Amino acid sequence: INDKQGLLVVNPDTLVSGTAVVSALFCMRKAVLAEKFKSLEGGNRVMLIGTLVHELLQEVLRQAKYKRPEILQILDVLLTAPRMVADMSSLGLSDGDMRKEVEPFIGHIQYFVKRFMLGQFVAKPEL
Repeated sequence: INDKQGLLVVNPDTLVSGTAVVSALFCMRKAVLAEKFKSLEGGNRVMLIGTLVHELLQEVLRQAKYKRPEILQILDVLLTAPRMVADMSSLGLSDGDMRKEVEPFIGHIQYFVKRFMLGQFVAKPEL
């Protein structure tokens, strides 16, 4: 964005994901309907795990807590958030199930922080 071109939307009425924009290339109606009714779609286990890992990374970066015990404390807080509890309940998952699924990603979060935030050269974690 500069003084000759570009646009900055400060308070959008509707947020459209990049995925929805790309899917509109193939079928515009499907993209619009999917965005309009996305709250009616049920989530699934993999999506919920991905959402939790993403939220965990965001909180780790926001709070600048990079040690494993600190990250686990943040995870415990996220697992008790009302929306997360509701989503886990609707999928029949317990907080223990989710914790077991997300814990392997902690090493990857720590790698990301060390490599890209702190500029350290460290080995990639095992998959």
